[in-house]
Amino acid sequence: MAVFLFWNTANRDLTVEVARLVEEHHVDMLILAEGDGIPAARFLATINSRGDSNLRFHNVVGQQKIRIYSRFPERAVAPVFDSGGISIRHVCAPGCRDFIMVAAHLPSKLRWQPGEQQDLCCRLRDFIEYAETQCGHQRTIVVGDLNMNPFEHGMVSSEGLHGVMARHDVKRKKRVVHGFDRYLFYNPMWAHFGERPNGPPGTYYSARSTPLSYYWNIFDQVLVRPDLLDSFPDDHLRILTKAGDMHLVGPTGRPDKTRVSDHLPILFQLRLML
Repeated sequence: MAVFLFWNTANRDLTVEVARLVEEHHVDMLILAEGDGIPAARFLATINSRGDSNLRFHNVVGQQKIRIYSRFPERAVAPVFDSGGISIRHVCAPGCRDFIMVAAHLPSKLRWQPGEQQDLCCRLRDFIEYAETQCGHQRTIVVGDLNMNPFEHGMVSSEGLHGVMARHDVKRKKRVVHGFDRYLFYNPMWAHFGERPNGPPGTYYSARSTPLSYYWNIFDQVLVRPDLLDSFPDDHLRILTKAGDMHLVGPTGRPDKTRVSDHLPILFQLRLML
């Protein structure tokens, strides 16, 4: 079982908090957005001095929006595509089924209009399908700060990421839309909206004074291709609110953006052993 952690750390030096999470949850692969506030060398020295951690940094060429660390050998996390807040890696860890990891930090709603975000999702779909052709399979996950909710057009449209909420509907693998095959993703983040007994109502909070305000949003997501469904246990997907004994939320239960980050981290697992 491989453990994955994603967090938008808001360009802050959260070395201690991230190290606590990696140690506490025995994280095998760590993906950070806005993680350049954490100096890689100092972070590795901190985390690798604890317990049995042996993380290494995987360089993402030409950009700083995404940072990737893992316990896997350097050659096991091979770059397929790096550009503009998107990093696609072919992960071939020893003793495990290989898979494609798409790490993304897409543009904020503060700078891009919804239609522009939708256009980028169409381009991201093309990048993913290119990687799947190169690697010869569709064992693909997408993880990151997508700056859209699961119900938004770019996320659900067949021309975008085509993420749906139910496992049963994803098992068909694709739909034919206007004569074209459009491949599906399962988006388990739908189940994490709203009041829940063991988790916050989302990953990001924004109380805008505009007529439409959701308050809670799920911008931080993981999507899974049908070929990895049997490897992805839904009950191991969590939105985290603590790092060790440190709270990542304030007294109101919202992300503590003053002391930590305005986003909450997500944790999930994949059963990859051969």
